[in-house]
Amino acid sequence: MRVYISGMSCQHCKIAVEKAFLAINGVESVNVNLEGAYADVILNSKVEDKKFSDALLDTAYEVVKIEK
Repeated sequence: MRVYISGMSCQHCKIAVEKAFLAINGVESVNVNLEGAYADVILNSKVEDKKFSDALLDTAYEVVKIEK
């Protein structure tokens, strides 16, 4: 799945988003693309879309759209 994210601009942003998403139960791997402003996420079990928005609640980033 691909999660589009606003607010990312640097390597620190990339690491913060990857760490937040990897903390979600069911996420196997995350690869953030800063230029495209998205994260490719591989799941090993079903995860509700809301979990991704919730994972970024206390950050400067926001989920814009999720493509499955």
